[in-house]
Amino acid sequence: MEHNAPQAHCNDMTDYVTKDMKNGILKIVILSMVKRGNYYPYLLLKDIKKFGPKFVISKDIKNNVYNTLQALENGGYIKAHHIIENDKSKKYYRITKMGISALDRTRLMMSKAFKEAMKTFDD
Repeated sequence: MEHNAPQAHCNDMTDYVTKDMKNGILKIVILSMVKRGNYYPYLLLKDIKKFGPKFVISKDIKNNVYNTLQALENGGYIKAHHIIENDKSKKYYRITKMGISALDRTRLMMSKAFKEAMKTFDD
């Protein structure tokens, strides 16, 4: 089977990661982080920049994080609540039962898919 991937711009595998894949992975990263504890958006953004997969970080990462938080909240995967700190209300997020279930199913599915994909290299 012939592979016709463009060679001029393919320095590494990140060149093949599409926007949809990046957004999906960003959802998993956010759910995983929020599962560990309450996060407010700025701290989440800071930790993603510091610890997250480098290929999801782009010039639009701030907008992507805020849009992803909104989508996860609208989908019922995370829930916002407010905490008063220094006389100011901060919006924090925590994962819901539905979010935990979705994260667990996604991890299992990705693990299986990766193992199946790796089998193609063993042949």
